[in-house]
Amino acid sequence: MRKVHHKESGSVVRVILDFLLLASTYFVALVILPNILKTNTRGFFCGDKSLMYPYKLNTLLKPIHIGIFVLAVPATVVLCSKLMSVINIMKDTSSSSSNFQTRYIIAGIQIPTIISDCFAILGAYLFGLALVVIITISTQRFTGRLAPYFFEVCQPIITINSTACAHVSHFKHYIAEYTCSSFTSGVKLLSEMRHSFPSSYASTTTYAMAFIIMYLRTSITAKHALWAQYCRLLLQCGCVMLAILVAVERLTSYRHHWSDVVFGGVIGATVACIVIHMLLSNLFETVPIKTRSNRTQANESLILQRKKVDNNFSFGYYNLGYCYNLGYYRPRFCF
Repeated sequence: MRKVHHKESGSVVRVILDFLLLASTYFVALVILPNILKTNTRGFFCGDKSLMYPYKLNTLLKPIHIGIFVLAVPATVVLCSKLMSVINIMKDTSSSSSNFQTRYIIAGIQIPTIISDCFAILGAYLFGLALVVIITISTQRFTGRLAPYFFEVCQPIITINSTACAHVSHFKHYIAEYTCSSFTSGVKLLSEMRHSFPSSYASTTTYAMAFIIMYLRTSITAKHALWAQYCRLLLQCGCVMLAILVAVERLTSYRHHWSDVVFGGVIGATVACIVIHMLLSNLFETVPIKTRSNRTQANESLILQRKKVDNNFSFGYYNLGYCYNLGYYRPRFCF
């Protein structure tokens, strides 16, 4: 059995640094960037039909729904998968005694391994989510693309001659200087109509679903029961469908252009891949295993190995569990 060294002071410092890193990242994303970055003012053509869609007050998706998709669903999936892994390992009597080893002591409290593992995974996930928010907000303000409901919400008046866009003199002319004459649109709505590209709902939801899909691929493998593998497949398909439904809803409610939704999905999927392969790279690590002379014996047994995570990033110092390898070279999947 691997000897466990408890370093209470070091553990406390690491946890504090982790929370400070997350808090500072979200402070930049949600407070600093929206206040210091000014939205680029873009003009329009009076005959642009892509900006003449109606503004729907009631939409299918609300911010609370995105919060559930982005925060509650990933956390639930990670916790449930870790519990399933622990239950699966406890079937092996040789390793059941080490399943709930205490690796860290914080303020005199022994932290079970499963808790530290979940903290490592969810910490990396939240850090990636903050990066998605930063990229999305920055891009929205740099581009300043007008939303499909621009004309209905703004009702622009051209500054040069104080006439509406319907005037014949403005036909096929690019209008760069204008003011909004609508009295029913609030300041928040007038600001949102300039932040169409990319879609924040699409980027954050796609990130969450892509993270879950890749995480489930490594946490539930062939060593698990058949029903667990079927559940994994159903969950992965559900994540794909959920990301598609969010994108379609943004289009049918005329909140974004199709390119806004596509680019938002690209941002989310890209950041999810980076987080999985860099912050949680041990999930995909390939390790050479010496083959046995007898192929029959090698195929009948699985070699159980313990892996200690060694990563310079603060979220990577936790041990993310057990890893299985067959008796030949193959990717090692951990949970």
